[in-house]
Amino acid sequence: MLDRAEDEIVGHTAMEITHADERSETENVVANFRIGSQQEYHVEKRYLKKDGSPVWLNVTTTSVPATETSEPFLQAIYINISDRKRAEAALRASEERWRAMFETAPVGITVLDTERRAYLAANAAFQRITGYTGDELRQLTALDVTHEDDRAAAQKRLDTGTIGGQQKRYRRKDGGAIWADVSTFAVPAADNTPAFLGAVIVDITDRKRAEDALRRSEAYLNKVFETMPDGVAIIGGDYRYERVNPVYEDRTGLSCEQIIGMHIADINGVEAFNEVIKPQLDRCFAGENVSYARWSTRFAPGERYHSITYAPLFVSESRRPDAVLAITRDLTEFMQASEALQQAQADLARLNRVMLLDEMAASIAHEVNQPIAAVITNASAGFALARRASAGSRRNAADARPYRPGRHSSGRSHWPHPCPCEENAAASGPLGHQ
Repeated sequence: MLDRAEDEIVGHTAMEITHADERSETENVVANFRIGSQQEYHVEKRYLKKDGSPVWLNVTTTSVPATETSEPFLQAIYINISDRKRAEAALRASEERWRAMFETAPVGITVLDTERRAYLAANAAFQRITGYTGDELRQLTALDVTHEDDRAAAQKRLDTGTIGGQQKRYRRKDGGAIWADVSTFAVPAADNTPAFLGAVIVDITDRKRAEDALRRSEAYLNKVFETMPDGVAIIGGDYRYERVNPVYEDRTGLSCEQIIGMHIADINGVEAFNEVIKPQLDRCFAGENVSYARWSTRFAPGERYHSITYAPLFVSESRRPDAVLAITRDLTEFMQASEALQQAQADLARLNRVMLLDEMAASIAHEVNQPIAAVITNASAGFALARRASAGSRRNAADARPYRPGRHSSGRSHWPHPCPCEENAAASGPLGHQ
């Protein structure tokens, strides 16, 4: 046991081969034996081997009283228990590691009995998840903290003894709901412990919220894609259609199933693809946002004017876009209206010019008519003067004849009246102006 020879033990005191940490207790026991207050002593203690290393021994010491032929002495029986002590130390270390892991684990860990699924122990993480203390949880079962909408499924698992992984909701003490990924496992009974159930609970509430947000976002994007009034298509790096919306189907007259996988040239024509579409797509696959417009007779009867926008789509971490989002807007009516407006504006401008010429002609006519009217008026006045002069000459000739006044039937004298043009001329003056 001590790796010592007999002569290295005989003649030495027990204190010399006792571990330093055990000597004080040993001295007290020996003193009790000497005064007779102790007759037997049992202890597990450490002794020192020859090389100084400790060895655990189970020691039973008995006081043997004196006889007629011998003095009283102490009798000791030693059993080497070093292996057991090492196993116990290893077990304690394992238990301490388990306890430390149990208490400090970032995920919830619980221990439940196999009958009622009542909590026997719950670590700090599970207490944070549920909002209950350890003492409160020991008064509850797994069903008590399960969300009411999930209790039926949980009860079924209990009834059938199902263990393994599942996703479920817990109802927190404050009323909130928590999503968790739960893995349940059975631990069989041991010599000193009954069988129990263990569970590892991971809080996945944030992940669930992110998944719900992602699903809503995808639903919104799909709705936008499907209901956009413009034709929308996703074009892969091989210039083939990967997805189109209903408007694009209507314009091409083909179903989505028919279009997906087709090459752009199959729908738009090889010449248009090589000369117009491909150069613009290549710019977009180089990372640019591209916009252009063109007239086309490919999709519908008659010529149609389309405004086209290409945007690069990056899905992977590649520096080259994985696909192109193509948005096509039919602006035919707008262009026709624009051309009609331009024609109307041109007609209006021409009409304005004609009206301006009419106004100029009227102005010129007015300016010309004024002097002509003056000339005519003056000429009329001249003719009037000439007539008056002629009439005066005739009166003078008549005055030279003997006067024979005549009378009308009214008894008044009759004198000749002047011509109305002569009166007008006299009133107007020599130039026809007052």
